[in-house]
Amino acid sequence: MKVAIFTGTIVLGQKEYDVRRAYILERLKYLSNYNFNLCLVTPETGSDENKTYNHTKYNLYTYKFKNRNGFKSLSAMVFSIPGLVRLDCDLIHCYSHQAALIAILANFIRKSKNPILFEPMGLAEEEDRLNKKSSIKISLLMRFNKLIEKTIFKESYGIIVYTHALKKYISKKFHVDENRIYIVPHGVNLNISYKPDKTERHNIFSKLNIRDNNKIVMYVGSLSELHGTPHLMEAIKEVTIRRRDTTFIILGSGILEKNVNKFISINKLTNVFYPGLISSKEIPFYLSIADVLVIPHSRCLQTELDQPTKLFEYLSSGKPIVSFDLKAIAEVVGENAILVKPDSSKALAEGILTLLNNERLAKELGEKGKEIVKKYSWEESARQQYEAYKNLYHQIYNSDQHAG
Repeated sequence: MKVAIFTGTIVLGQKEYDVRRAYILERLKYLSNYNFNLCLVTPETGSDENKTYNHTKYNLYTYKFKNRNGFKSLSAMVFSIPGLVRLDCDLIHCYSHQAALIAILANFIRKSKNPILFEPMGLAEEEDRLNKKSSIKISLLMRFNKLIEKTIFKESYGIIVYTHALKKYISKKFHVDENRIYIVPHGVNLNISYKPDKTERHNIFSKLNIRDNNKIVMYVGSLSELHGTPHLMEAIKEVTIRRRDTTFIILGSGILEKNVNKFISINKLTNVFYPGLISSKEIPFYLSIADVLVIPHSRCLQTELDQPTKLFEYLSSGKPIVSFDLKAIAEVVGENAILVKPDSSKALAEGILTLLNNERLAKELGEKGKEIVKKYSWEESARQQYEAYKNLYHQIYNSDQHAG
């Protein structure tokens, strides 16, 4: 079985942290444990290419790429298609819509098609609800993207999704046979939990000017409407009024950074610390000092159908979680987290206060989270991806679906 992984516009060798990049590299690390022929088709990153991927075993094909806004998709298309036309594989696994579209175009040129396995990292209409006030240009672009998306689902032999909710949605929306949709859950490093000693904890509290007996509520992630930043800030204001011994730490960056700083200033929230974006290596330490972890994502198609990767990092840390009650998150945690009414700052604040006021419940939910996350290790995720490859391979080559 020969499988090619095509990353399209996702640059694996870039220095900036990218969730999609980290996700693919971790999968590659564990896929190398299985006995099959694996090829990686990805943009070139320079002379240190092999150092970036030296933990995996596969054939590597790279193409030139202009990683600049406005040129990414065109660059990937122009420089990767010649290689894809010559590519000899039984199955091409495409990450993202751009990668799948390019693979489809290459198939038009080939004498025989490379069967496509499409992994949509998001859906074209996922932010529709949040984009109601968008410009005509953006609305037209969204319609075009939806048309492309329908074509990709139609031309793909198989689909990889992360949740049962997303599988059902795609099957119904795009008329895809459920037997061609494979659930491969997100993965997480189960060893990321960190337990600081009293000196370390005291030092970080002193650095941030936090009293040792204060409760820590933390959010890690992007700052945007989609990620619920406005809900989070209003909830912080409410909790601060009712629990003066609470400190909030916000880790991340995004388009609403200025809004966050302005909100903190206007409301004189001296108990909110916003150090900005930190390295992935530092996250386990910060999670270790938290008492409550928050997921305030706004309800929309994306958040209902797919879990944020932070959910699994949160669970692995053994700390209790407060989140809006979204289908994809509930599918993982069940009753083992505080799930509140979506898009309600007041409900989010009440959920946080519930855990701050009940240490026994907080500890219990944190321990249950560590048990839940064991099903979502990178090893298990890679195993299920390999099984998806095998099953789809047998479907294609033991039937009349694939010609040539």
